[in-house]
Amino acid sequence: MARENVGRRFEYEKFGPLIALAILFVISAFASPYFLQTQNLLNILRQVSYTGIIALGMTFVIISGGIDLSVGSMVALVGGVVILALNWLVGIFGAGGEAWAILLALLVGLLFGAGLGALNGLMVTLGKIAPFIATLGTMAIFRSMALYIGSAGVFRSQSRLFPDLGMGSILGIPNPVIVFISLAVVFAIILNKTRYGRYLCAVGSNPKVAKYSAIKVNLTRFMSYVAVGITV
Repeated sequence: MARENVGRRFEYEKFGPLIALAILFVISAFASPYFLQTQNLLNILRQVSYTGIIALGMTFVIISGGIDLSVGSMVALVGGVVILALNWLVGIFGAGGEAWAILLALLVGLLFGAGLGALNGLMVTLGKIAPFIATLGTMAIFRSMALYIGSAGVFRSQSRLFPDLGMGSILGIPNPVIVFISLAVVFAIILNKTRYGRYLCAVGSNPKVAKYSAIKVNLTRFMSYVAVGITV
């Protein structure tokens, strides 16, 4: 009997969020006649994809037993750096080289985000600072830096093509949705089919046992924070 109760609770914990989402979907459909329109559903998918992409990296951190409170401020800072880099590169390449400017600016953003994630990872692993405290501190630092480089204003892109990355679509599917699905597949493969994924689960379950099993606990946790920086 006890095993049956545990099984029921496990299934509820597994499918509970999906059930809640389905209920919310039905309520919204009845509340507004426009909810089920194709354009509205695509807009919803576009908007949640940004959060979903960041959540992929955060999943690794949570599985490892950590937390990252700085992601919101990190998004603002990385986004600001990308815009500044893009505007500078557009000035160099000119209107005819906007595509190259965008690619290089995105590469700068990936490297910068990975660096910010690495900073959090080093504070948690080598600095032995509790993840909550470490990322709470970097949250304030990243936010202040974003406000400083933007002069407490709004970042504006000088590229005409850059907005199309977020607002464009392929075969009717918004670009952010395609990116999210692609990254979700990659992260699922890493988590379920690779040695790092097994190490990550082991570290999150019991770091002491993982250490005795010759798993590099600090490196595993460090890479999870880098993953958050990349997805940001």
